Amino acid sequence: MNEESFVLSQSKYYTPALNGAIFDGPFRIYFAQPQEEEALKIYFHLQNELSDLFEQAKDHFKENERNIYVMLYPSSEVFERSFDVEPFYQGLSMELLKNEFVFGIQGEIVPAKLKYLTLRVQSIIEDWGFESQTPDFSPVAVMEV
Repeated sequence: MNEESFVLSQSKYYTPALNGAIFDGPFRIYFAQPQEEEALKIYFHLQNELSDLFEQAKDHFKENERNIYVMLYPSSEVFERSFDVEPFYQGLSMELLKNEFVFGIQGEIVPAKLKYLTLRVQSIIEDWGFESQTPDFSPVAVMEV
């Protein structure tokens, strides 16, 4: 187990209820077994919408081993226990764990939620070339895109 996986599994973001995972380069989607269909929906959506960026992120991962975690929480209680910040969209939050990004998702995966997630992931990937910068995640910045 690499250090990042250990850090995640020992963090407030992880719960044993998340007993399924999809790993592809830097993309790590954790979910409860009943959420497998939604996890696959997110994975294929990111892959299709980000296409070239998705591949660039995988190349970046080979060199830097930085991850983007997407955690699908089975209940609002677990979701609220895991994130200290208010969701930037209904049932969608993001925080940093060391130098990695952790997205928390709770509730139904609707098109608008997928759009917001995709915009945030796109911003992260585009900014990965600038180690000293932190992407702007303010709700205003997302709404203006």
